[in-house]
Amino acid sequence: MDGVRNVESKSIQQVAVVQLSFYPDTDMSKAMAQVVSVASRAQAGQPTGTLPPLIMQMDAGNVPVGYLVFRSKTRSLGEIGDLAQYRVRPLLQTYVPGTVATAPFGSAIRAITVSADPDKLRSYNLTPQDVVNAINQGNAISPSGNLYINGDMPLVPNNAMVRAPNEWGAIPLIPGRNVYLRDVAKVADATDLNYGYAMVDGLKSTYVPVIKKNTASTLQVVSDVQKGMSVFRSAVPDDVEISFEFDESPTVVTAVRNVATEGLIGAALTGLMILIFLRDWRSVLVVVFNIPMALLGSLFALWLTGNTINIMTLGGLALAIGILVDEATVEIENIHVQMGLTPSLSRAVLRGNHITAVPRLLALFCILSVFIPAFIMAEPVRSLFVPLSLAVGFAMISSYLLSSTVVPVLSVWLLKHHGETDEDRRMQDEKNPTRHSGSSFSFSRVQAAFGVGCRLACAAALAGRAGLPGTVRRVARGPGPPAGDGAVPASRFGRVRDPLSRPARLELRDYPPGLGQVLSR
Repeated sequence: MDGVRNVESKSIQQVAVVQLSFYPDTDMSKAMAQVVSVASRAQAGQPTGTLPPLIMQMDAGNVPVGYLVFRSKTRSLGEIGDLAQYRVRPLLQTYVPGTVATAPFGSAIRAITVSADPDKLRSYNLTPQDVVNAINQGNAISPSGNLYINGDMPLVPNNAMVRAPNEWGAIPLIPGRNVYLRDVAKVADATDLNYGYAMVDGLKSTYVPVIKKNTASTLQVVSDVQKGMSVFRSAVPDDVEISFEFDESPTVVTAVRNVATEGLIGAALTGLMILIFLRDWRSVLVVVFNIPMALLGSLFALWLTGNTINIMTLGGLALAIGILVDEATVEIENIHVQMGLTPSLSRAVLRGNHITAVPRLLALFCILSVFIPAFIMAEPVRSLFVPLSLAVGFAMISSYLLSSTVVPVLSVWLLKHHGETDEDRRMQDEKNPTRHSGSSFSFSRVQAAFGVGCRLACAAALAGRAGLPGTVRRVARGPGPPAGDGAVPASRFGRVRDPLSRPARLELRDYPPGLGQVLSR
């Protein structure tokens, strides 16, 4: 077989389990066909009575979503396991698509045991091999052939195969001497040696794991199991109880709720910040609308690429919510800035979109580059983190496209121009200084106060360098040793000179014109 990395084998309860691991770039469809071919060829060399192998393809996405538990107070584990294997297991594959066929666990395989008495065998001059040969000859699968009676061909059964366990004792050991199997052995309807069992609510039970395929949805598989429970219960006797335990769907439902909660929190906080700083509820609607649309775009892209909604993709969506809001937020803020530069709303939207297009694209590339290592990870980690990376990447790409197309359109439809540019507002403030009062206090005054504070701090620092009174110099310098008169700290080696050192009694007019203007500020 091609692409086999290692082979592991172990035997449990007279069952050999062979696990084949393949390299990541192996074509699993071709590998599955090769395994089936090799297993069929190896079947010819197995002992008589060996059952055909059950071949299952497993990967990181094949995880149990629950367990069908079988319990009974009147039946043995062998009978329960036989019912689970031959009655419920085929129905599970029929009514629950997207699952992997698995054998029941917790009980030994039902078997007809023949316990021969050595003393009785010696009395009839028989060996254990004679008993085995007699059983093989007395319980043979043979076609019945055709029987024509008056132009009709009725069904003709034969008695070559034993139908009931109590009929095994009638198999002859020595033809003509009336020596039968019941004379030298005890026949019982029992099981093989049982090496373990499952305990559910204090009772020995049998369970069938419901393992979904990597292409199936956990919620859909669990829903199909719940719908088929009535069919499963009708296939077994009334004294056998079937229940679906260890359901994993609540975990996925909780993850979906967490994504919705994160989306609401992100939308609320983003809208609150925009409402505080921009004081425009229409801008809040534009930005908040971008969040669910970006998530829907990510889900659509995941569906196109064959991914499903699982814990990893939901985690990626929750992670992307805090990042994708920046695309629309940056653009809507720039649109408001452009409103102060042009009287046309549509022109302000167009300028804001063009100015932020490249920076937003670079930010998108930076975020996407963080998730590139997930695609070069080794299995099975790669299968876990690639869906998460795709969910984040698709959400960010959708947010960028929406911010470049839908956000400008909604801004033109919903936003209203301030009615005046920054120059007009400045002229109005000069004419009427008290027009911003009470509840109409503008955030621009906070900006102006911050600007004044920055200019005073810079002036104090420059004044300390210009030789003003010592109090101002100490305020400009702050606590600590003197910083010196140069722009570059003095070097203890004496080889680094400060080109901007101020000689004694040097006035500002003695500096070069450009530098004098900077220092005079």
